[in-house]
Formats: sequence, C-alpha cells, structure tokens
Amino acid sequence: DVTDETKSVKARTTVAMDFGRITFAEDLTLFIFGTPGQRRFEVMWEILSEGMLGFILLVHAEDERSVEEASHILDTFREYADVPYVIGVSHLDAVEEDRDAVLSRVREVLEIPAHVSVLPCDPREREDVKALVLEILIGVMQRLELAEGGAVTERENIEESA
Repeated sequence: DVTDETKSVKARTTVAMDFGRITFAEDLTLFIFGTPGQRRFEVMWEILSEGMLGFILLVHAEDERSVEEASHILDTFREYADVPYVIGVSHLDAVEEDRDAVLSRVREVLEIPAHVSVLPCDPREREDVKALVLEILIGVMQRLELAEGGAVTERENIEESA
C-alpha cells in the first residue's frame, strides 16, 4: 500500500504502467504514459521513451532523496530524447520553506535551464495537473511547428482548447 508516509526511494513498490489519453480537439490528442520512478525500472523508461515528444517529471519537495533521485531520472530521460519537459513539485504544503524558495532550490539542484518551467503541483488537484499538461503540450506543439517550418502556435490558442 502507498501512503503519505511512504518515501520516494523504497525497497518495495507496486509495478504498474499508467496510461491516459486527453483529447483537446478533433485532431489533437495527448497520450500520457506513467512509469515507476525507481532505478530498477530503467528498462521500462527506455521502452516508454520511444516516440516520446515530451515529459513531465514530478518531484517530492519534502523528501531530499526524491530530489536527488529526480536528478538521475531527468538526466536519463534527457539522454533518451531532446524533447520539451516540465518539472512539477509536489508536497509544498508539507515544507516550512517558502514555496518560491523550494521551487528555486529544485531548479538549482536539478540544473534546470531558465526556459524550462518548474511549477507547483498537487497531483490531486485538477488545475495543478492541467497546468503541467498544458505547459508540456505547448512545448511539444511549438517544437513540432518549428520542425515543420510553420508559425508557432500562440500559447493562448492552446490554452483555449483545454
């Protein structure tokens, strides 16, 4: 069983692949795959990264080991593909430190470039998850449009579809 007390780097875990699909418009569907974060499942990461257009990495703000492990996961996924990504930081309500200070610390520890978003996220809150999904969708669409030599879709047009 997974509880709030369960730490991010644990000896036992339930192994599952998550899959979701969000349709924004008739011709715009986002397929989302989730994978366990423990290193022993790296082979799954590589398999799921095939054809990946972007990724979201969630980091547990309260657990330093989670931040350290996120660094390895981030490096691994950046090696698999040069794609847009966004960082979501959870459990901000459980830390005494100021929210912006925590986000800055995560950005610094993970060496996140300025153009990559590091956002607060409570995965139980629809609007927080929506912000992460929109951010990655915008990055993916802009990257695809640039590759095709077309005009880059404005952020507002994508957000209106959501």
